[in-house]
Amino acid sequence: MDALERSVSSFPFFLMLGDEILINPKVEEMCQFYNNQYCLDGIIGYCKGTLEEIKKTYSIKKLNDTVLSLTEKPINSMNNLIGTGYCIIGKDLFRTMLGSGEKNFVEAIDQSIKKGKLVKIFEICSRYFNINTFEDLKRNLEETK
Repeated sequence: MDALERSVSSFPFFLMLGDEILINPKVEEMCQFYNNQYCLDGIIGYCKGTLEEIKKTYSIKKLNDTVLSLTEKPINSMNNLIGTGYCIIGKDLFRTMLGSGEKNFVEAIDQSIKKGKLVKIFEICSRYFNINTFEDLKRNLEETK
């Protein structure tokens, strides 16, 4: 076990990226969903949105509520699901992600799924904003008024 794995005090852990704003978040419900699943390695939070929004984050290819693959900043998406930085990561998924050699979070999860890790999706909120610039912040604040 390396230093990064030791730094995570317990599993599963809940990841929340700091540049994201959720409207009507369902964090508690997401945790309950995880706890009620059998043999689940992780959960990816998502929100419904536009292709332009998906291009700024990542797309989710799914079958029912099971993730088949993730694509970072896709040119096109087969659905309207915006992948968020709100995720639940189990110990086996985390170890597989570390062993993937990927430095990109989305690619590490995608590689782990391809190696057999079971990851589901959960609609984490009714509206999602990814804030990368002051323009993003201003535009999104205006939209929520």
